[in-house]
Amino acid sequence: MNKLIGGDLNSLSNSSLKAYTDQLKEFLKNEINDNMLYQTFFKNIKVLKVENGIVTIYMVSNSIFSLNKIAYLFDDNINKAIREIFGPNIKYTLVDKEEIEYEEKIKKIDLTKPVAQKQENTSKNSGLEKQFIYSNLNPDYIFDNYVKSDFNSEAIKICSQLTSLDSDINLVYISSKSGCGKTHLLQAVGHEFLKQNKKIAYINPTNFTRDIATLLQENNQFKISKVIRHFCDLDLLLFDDFQIFGDGQKKATKNFIFQIIDGRMQNNKLTVIACENEINELLNVFENRMITRLHSGFLTKIKSPEKEDLEKVLDFFLRNNGIDIEKIDEKSKDFIIRNHSNSVRALNGAVKRINYYKKDILSSNYVYGVITNIFKDVIKEPENITSDIILKTVAKYYAVSVKDILGKSRVSNIVVARHISMIMIKQMLDLSSIEIGKLFNRDHSTVLNAFKKYKEEDLDKTVQKSLEYLRDKITKIN
Repeated sequence: MNKLIGGDLNSLSNSSLKAYTDQLKEFLKNEINDNMLYQTFFKNIKVLKVENGIVTIYMVSNSIFSLNKIAYLFDDNINKAIREIFGPNIKYTLVDKEEIEYEEKIKKIDLTKPVAQKQENTSKNSGLEKQFIYSNLNPDYIFDNYVKSDFNSEAIKICSQLTSLDSDINLVYISSKSGCGKTHLLQAVGHEFLKQNKKIAYINPTNFTRDIATLLQENNQFKISKVIRHFCDLDLLLFDDFQIFGDGQKKATKNFIFQIIDGRMQNNKLTVIACENEINELLNVFENRMITRLHSGFLTKIKSPEKEDLEKVLDFFLRNNGIDIEKIDEKSKDFIIRNHSNSVRALNGAVKRINYYKKDILSSNYVYGVITNIFKDVIKEPENITSDIILKTVAKYYAVSVKDILGKSRVSNIVVARHISMIMIKQMLDLSSIEIGKLFNRDHSTVLNAFKKYKEEDLDKTVQKSLEYLRDKITKIN
């Protein structure tokens, strides 16, 4: 299908927009091939504008089918239509009547201009501006204190380049699970900008949402426009725990945040966002237009650290606390990592606890004993590990049931899970082959054959990693 209209998409006449609307309707009607769905969702759509590579489409939404839901259900169909009609690099956003009315209220705000003070309202406006100054950065959260390893290398590389005058990036989106260093990295960028006397704000969702709710309830358009311009004028804006903004039905707050992010992108100002979710996991909590803006930025991820990463992080934390890493033997380090493998934050907390007992460690000839004693109230003692715990852990790992493992099935993955369970029970509980045979309702020769098949020195790397993972899973503290 050829495009109806050539020329600049950013300056379309009403007749051109109507022509695009008609073509979009026709395409979707044929694409969806269900008249009831078409009549329900797409009969009254309108192409409102095409700006900066984004087609804004008006749709009628209701309490049952929100714009998010419509976008989720028909995203492939709409994207196909947009590519065919407008071109391969064009994105879309959906708006309804409520969003149009909200944008009408603030469309007189010139987001490209810095905040201007009205002389007669100087003291009042100063108070308003102060309310929205968020720059409480942790002095320890700098790049020099941030450990680089494979799991976070890309995120560090991009963030360390953001202060460069040559950077053409205006939005960075960092995702990772909790405790992997997003906040530290975010604030390290902030510190670098402060060194250059740049204007920044670091936004914590709790305080920001409270302040914005108060502002929106007043419904003072001058104040609202002033705050939006204030945030759009900053050299750097940092959003932490961005997923929290998606909780609940705070539509006005989400609209407000969208105006800020969109305005900053228009101004080519840098925004860095840290979130526990990848963008695609936010589809049901943010509007399509927000998702589109986020997708247009640089997306990076801090992965879950592997054991090698945690070893590097542990050595760094120990050195940072003045603890001689040569004094901590490998067995002790393995114990610390195994029991604090959930996150970098957990490992840092463990080192702080160790630091409290630093004198005991430095004066001891048996460091492992001191280390285990430090965590005696929280470690999982061997006597608390049972065959039932091992079986349940292995069953979950191989996506089978305990009943399958103890049964007679010869399905390959169940047989592997059965043999791994036998090996782990032997290693961790030190039961005899006869005792293990009784547990699995097998004679001891069958158990011995399993042990022979899975000799430690003959295991391939996949099985070795599985055994290591399962042992860590069973014995770790948190």
